[in-house]
Amino acid sequence: MDEPAGFDRIRVGQHVKVRGVRVQDGSVQAVEIKCREPKPRVVLEGMARLDPGGREITVMGRSIVLPEGMALLGADGHSLSPQAVRSPVRVKVVVRGTEALGFQVESVQLKETLDFIIEKLRGPVDRIDREGSTLVVAGVTVRVTPHTTVERSE
Repeated sequence: MDEPAGFDRIRVGQHVKVRGVRVQDGSVQAVEIKCREPKPRVVLEGMARLDPGGREITVMGRSIVLPEGMALLGADGHSLSPQAVRSPVRVKVVVRGTEALGFQVESVQLKETLDFIIEKLRGPVDRIDREGSTLVVAGVTVRVTPHTTVERSE
């Protein structure tokens, strides 16, 4: 499969910011990948489902357990309980940790739902499959195509 220019320079452990669209299998088809300076937080932003009990959120096919008693920040800036949220909902989830060691949720903010959703993902690259033209960031499979724009590494 043809890969975009610059995909060969992405390395495991390198921090990236991905913008793309979610596809049927739960992966994200990348429109743009930018190399970033390492940060201690991982960010997942996209459409999500909360379990009926409000203890678990699934975003980009990734299930994340919410800490006991955690309040969500509504799009209007006010706190609300996870049980008050109707799925699906667009969210921004900020976590600390790694795929291997697990994630600790810092915040979940509800975002305004738009007609067309661009998923956003920021964190270190966990794995790369050059033949399959995929990489894994924060446990989310990211598919690249010849149309994906890859910002040059510095």
